[in-house]
Amino acid sequence: MQDDWEDDSGYYQAVGCGWASVVGALGCLSVVIALAVAGALGLDALLELALFRAG
Repeated sequence: MQDDWEDDSGYYQAVGCGWASVVGALGCLSVVIALAVAGALGLDALLELALFRAG
């Protein structure tokens, strides 16, 4: 029985690490997306300003 418990705990630890890495990857991805969106909005604003001044 003890061997089974050790296997289960190892399995649960692996699953926990998997979830942790998934959550971490999603967090990183959301930050990258937010930066990309902010950069795109910033470029849009700069282009509009440039066009407005040129026009």
